[in-house]
Amino acid sequence: MSAGDSSRSIGRLFPEILLHISRKLIESGGTNQRPIPFILSEVCVRWRELVLATPSLWTRIRIPYDFTHMVDEFNDPTPRIDPDTFLPVIEPFPEVVRYIRLMIQRSDSLPLVIHFRCLHNYPFSTPVFQVLLDHIHRWGKFYFAGGNVFQMFRGREAPVLRVFDYDTQDARRAQEFPFMSCPSLTQLRWPWPEVLPVPNRSISWKKLHSVRFPKISPSSAYKLLECAPELLHLDCSLDGPDFYPSRFVTHAKLQRLNLHYTWLPSLILPHLSHLDVHFSDRFGLPEFFSRSGCMLQRLKISDIRRADHLSSILCSQSCSSLTELSIDSFTVFLSNELLAELTYTSDTSNVLCPNLKFLFVSNSCSTRGLFGHMIESRFVNSNSCLDHFEYQDGGMGVGVQSRHMGQIYSGEVYTGLWKDDVDMIFAIPNVNIRYTNMWLSVRRDKTGNGSIERC
Repeated sequence: MSAGDSSRSIGRLFPEILLHISRKLIESGGTNQRPIPFILSEVCVRWRELVLATPSLWTRIRIPYDFTHMVDEFNDPTPRIDPDTFLPVIEPFPEVVRYIRLMIQRSDSLPLVIHFRCLHNYPFSTPVFQVLLDHIHRWGKFYFAGGNVFQMFRGREAPVLRVFDYDTQDARRAQEFPFMSCPSLTQLRWPWPEVLPVPNRSISWKKLHSVRFPKISPSSAYKLLECAPELLHLDCSLDGPDFYPSRFVTHAKLQRLNLHYTWLPSLILPHLSHLDVHFSDRFGLPEFFSRSGCMLQRLKISDIRRADHLSSILCSQSCSSLTELSIDSFTVFLSNELLAELTYTSDTSNVLCPNLKFLFVSNSCSTRGLFGHMIESRFVNSNSCLDHFEYQDGGMGVGVQSRHMGQIYSGEVYTGLWKDDVDMIFAIPNVNIRYTNMWLSVRRDKTGNGSIERC
């Protein structure tokens, strides 16, 4: 097919298909010399008419990644003494302001989706941001990524803002919450919850679906659950004195919880399906599972060392529905009994985690041959669902090799896969294996070929 035939074929596409392609291009990310709608509008007359007649194609504004010549300046982390030192950096780019004004104009009155990344200390004092700030009443989603900000925009009302995601590499300098009112907010990421008391008038807490606080006191976290009955996703790290409520706190709708400490002993979460928990062994996950009656799809456990605790967790009824399991710790002790319960045999009725599709383990300690046999059975048995297994061990030194399990050296327990286990895994048929000195990945090959590749 010639280039002319190809152009005519594209020209015959239905408008709905062209719009779908355009939206996918705009959402694809990457770095562009200009925003993609401007590029699409120059392809031909038909495309220009279509793009200009579709306001939704103009709502996504990405700074600086839609202007390649600005990327280095905005990502330069050089400290600035005051806002004026940043203005000479921005002044050579007046066309950027013009492009943004055109996009705001052509998006009609639709909510804007803004991605703004700047590592300078005064990102909100730039002429570029001021144009956006003039239309804050139209912000629908605002994603910020930056460094140590010295001056925040303040006292603004954002009536249609649904997503406010503030990601900073340096949270030492706390900032006031910039909005007087954002009544439509459903998703919040904010590094300084101490300046955002729960509840308060800025946010309609009853509407929140997703909250991410890097650090929050236990007492404020409990208040958050009580004030946000529609919350589906909570990601937080507890910081501050322990707080033990006088009663169990039940949240009827929370589905995803990422917890960098633990307060599970006081919670009941019947609809929890995804749990990422970083904790020490003294907290009782099995008791929490029994009390909540939840059925998990994903479980990620970090910093668990006792084999009996891991076994009691995985034997919980809440884990029988797991499709993803990650066990990540400095040392993961896998008992013979647990490995036997995870291994497929001729009798598959009592195998643990029968729906598992993904398994990740790091730094394991186990009896020679049992771990490899368990992994092999998960790929070979016709009743197993496992599609992907990963293993990682930063302490293996020169790679996956034989270790004397349990030998103490410099106060640490050696970890690593036995050579027998590695040989069993490498011999699994119909899988694609990739490995390095410290990492091993096994994926089911549905074409029936299989391969082994050292990366």
